Amino acid sequence: MATMLARGHADFTTSVASELLELHGRGDPDAEAVETVLLPGMPPPPQRHLACSLKVPPAWLLQFDAAVRAQPQP
Repeated sequence: MATMLARGHADFTTSVASELLELHGRGDPDAEAVETVLLPGMPPPPQRHLACSLKVPPAWLLQFDAAVRAQPQP
């Protein structure tokens, strides 16, 4: 949807911050035309959980956790 906004095919949409970040990450030159507005009083995003087997090494889980924490907050 962010791509449609950037290219002038839509006037507005509700979206998650990660969609716009992805658009910027792809180097889309139209991404600069998209303006974000954070609405006051919006609830925080839902928590997400990772389910994996006990065969997943603890070191991998620590790396995964660190990568998630390094992501920008919405």
